[in-house]
Amino acid sequence: MVASVTAKSALPAVLLLAALFSNCSVAAGADLRGDALARWTFASSGVVDSNNALEPVGKVEFVDLTGEEKAASVARGGTGWIARLEGGHLDAGPHLNLTGDAATVYLRARDTSGSWEGGLFNKRGSHEITNFNLFAADGRIGGEFHGEALALGSVAFPSQGTMGSDWHDLVLRYDGQAIEIFCDGSRLAAVPWAGGKLTQNDERLLIGAESVGGAVARPFKGEVEEAAIWSRALTDEEIAALSPSR
Repeated sequence: MVASVTAKSALPAVLLLAALFSNCSVAAGADLRGDALARWTFASSGVVDSNNALEPVGKVEFVDLTGEEKAASVARGGTGWIARLEGGHLDAGPHLNLTGDAATVYLRARDTSGSWEGGLFNKRGSHEITNFNLFAADGRIGGEFHGEALALGSVAFPSQGTMGSDWHDLVLRYDGQAIEIFCDGSRLAAVPWAGGKLTQNDERLLIGAESVGGAVARPFKGEVEEAAIWSRALTDEEIAALSPSR
């Protein structure tokens, strides 16, 4: 179901089925998500569970998952709704920056075409002022930070053979000494990078596109279930808790 269609939700039954999946995972995930600087999930009216506005721009639909997909979403702490991006994107405005010398960026997304190309989740502008950037480009899934002590730090892994058309939990982590990127709880690439405190900027924070010098570029055509940022480095165990079952 998309947001423009009126229908009664079978959420109580889904919640009962979801409870059979993993009550412990939900509790752990809820505690972790409550610690986020910002977190976005979705419903028929758009974004929910966030004190930070997220505006759909262009062709964006909010879709109600069904059956096993919905049950799995609720079991892992989601709402059972997704944002389907078909050339549009989601805009959180310019006010949120990751601060300090540690950070974590999280996105749960799917590209049903399997092509994985475009800006995924970022507050970029340019290489010189990037706060954070999670991207898909040229057959790679990658991430970047820019810091006061060092120029841009970047890490990536090949998307071929890993991504396909499935849902994936992507995590970009900076702990003051290295940048690491995870997919579905597994560390796939890491680079040493002691960049100091992260660079701040006035660019717009975008999901499903990339900001380049104040303009929007590189739209991602796919689906997003959840996004979050922390101004700390999540532990390996916490990252694994974000991906209890995919």
